[in-house]
Amino acid sequence: MQSNLQTILQHSNLENGTTCYSHAGRIINPFLSAVAIPEQYHADLAAQSCSWQPLGLHTSEQAARAACLTFIATLPPEQAAEAGYSIMQPGSPLFDRLLARLPQTSC
Repeated sequence: MQSNLQTILQHSNLENGTTCYSHAGRIINPFLSAVAIPEQYHADLAAQSCSWQPLGLHTSEQAARAACLTFIATLPPEQAAEAGYSIMQPGSPLFDRLLARLPQTSC
């Protein structure tokens, strides 16, 4: 599987609590890719429980979508058939929680 990782830096201003992101020396509004991986079907509720797996930050919505679809394609067929995905930007309700679960890299 070919990786399409892009270096996106997170910058925090401790004085006013704001955060911004940059790529290649310019400020961007990144896209976070995340996949909902099915875990268990609950017949009594007709519902599927899932766990969210954040995949990474991307400079475009298309790159984020491609990362999700590539990841889903690696799942076993029964999970892939029920998996979903979401592409979020800062300000989305789950963005900060899923971002915190991404592996941290040092600069």
